[in-house]
Amino acid sequence: MIIIQFIEIAWTKKSRGQPMAALRNAVPLGFRVPSLQNGECPPVFIHWVKVEEATRFQPIFNEATCGSLQEVQFAGILLALASVDEELEVIFLCEGARIGAPRRRYLRKKAFQLAPDTWGRITVNGRHSSASLYGYSGGGWTYHRFVINVANQSGMPDILFPNEPSTHNFQDVAILW
Repeated sequence: MIIIQFIEIAWTKKSRGQPMAALRNAVPLGFRVPSLQNGECPPVFIHWVKVEEATRFQPIFNEATCGSLQEVQFAGILLALASVDEELEVIFLCEGARIGAPRRRYLRKKAFQLAPDTWGRITVNGRHSSASLYGYSGGGWTYHRFVINVANQSGMPDILFPNEPSTHNFQDVAILW
């Protein structure tokens, strides 16, 4: 089974300095994944977490859902998943306008390949000039960091993605100001 955790961290220039920057930087890069209500293991289990300035960077845990072993999309980020023997190939597809500046030089890139019972992390960030796109008012810049944890598990464990880096990492992180 594949477990995907999407974490979106969003802020404006009000949180670039202290004390809000300290709260933003303290957001974990992984959270405990909720268990399924009926205990069944789907091919792909997806968990969304949103963390934003408006909640003083306290996580909002959205419902976990099930998906299929092809593509998963979240906030302009598309993951293509392919089973290669017993391993999972994770391909990152970038829709630049939704991720924001700076412009990415690629549209499709292999992030990593996961053996059974291993996990990887994708980290990407972006800046937007239209705050209204993400529900902020007043114009100006909004900033986003997306963290995507992906596990190739043999069952539905009580999984906690640790805050430490994985052995499989894909990063496209730019200086946003």
